[in-house]
Formats: sequence, C-alpha cells, structure tokens
Amino acid sequence: MTANSGANADGFYMATVLVSANNGQIMLSSNIVANISTLHSFSITAPSQMSVTPGMQEQVDFEILNNGNSIETVTIDFTVDNMTLSVGGNAAVGNQVSITQTIGIGESFADQVIVYVPSIGGLTSLTKGDSYDLTITVNNLSSGAPYDGAKRVEL
Repeated sequence: MTANSGANADGFYMATVLVSANNGQIMLSSNIVANISTLHSFSITAPSQMSVTPGMQEQVDFEILNNGNSIETVTIDFTVDNMTLSVGGNAAVGNQVSITQTIGIGESFADQVIVYVPSIGGLTSLTKGDSYDLTITVNNLSSGAPYDGAKRVEL
C-alpha cells in the first residue's frame, strides 16, 4: 500500500482484502491498517534584506507555511542582536520573542514583527554600515527543536 501525496498523519486509512477460492466456497477477508508517518515541514517567507533607519520602528512581514501532513502547534522564535522586537501587536519585550501558533495542513500563518532600531549614538547605537540579522525559527512545541532551516533577514 502506498500513500498518496494527500495522505495526512492525522487520518485513518484502511484497506480490506477479500480472497475467495473454490468458486466462492471459501471466502476470507482481512483489514490492513496503514500508519502514515508524520512529516514535519515548514517554509518561511520574509525579505532577505531590509534597509532600516536609526531611531525608527521597522515592520518585517513574514509568512510560515505548513508543508507537512499533520496539524502542527509550533513555537515561532524571533531573535535579533542590539534591537528590540514585538510581534502580533504585543509590547516590545527584548531582542528575543516567541509566539505559539497552530497551523493546519497546507495552511499558513502570516504576521509582522516590529523591530525597534536604536538611534545613532547612546548606549545601544548603530554605526553607519552596521547590519544585524533578524532570525525567524519554527520549533517543535514540546522539545523546542527547530524544524527545517531558519530564515534570516539582514537589517
């Protein structure tokens, strides 16, 4: 039995095999239950590079698509050095923010992360030409292990 590309790990799949012999005098049947392995796969869409202005808030749009075969509840981590972040309209909380989201099979989650870029000068300051990476990672909710690769946005 081979699963088609639309089979998902959350489904129940069974085939019944009928065998007859002696012109139908012997009839046997058996049920075969298929166990579809879970495939965890996500793609993250965000710009690869963005220009930012010191002292301003910059909005980075992103989308995460569940390419796997099961509904997933995941942790999405956002990290950047020397800047403050907020996601989903929440208050700015630091340089690392995590949110939890459930994403259906073939569905996506889109939002934006707000990056608070420091001013030139001061304690946390930028120098002309500095660049920092905003990293977006999709992680297993239970283990914290990352799925697939992370997306880096150069700021």
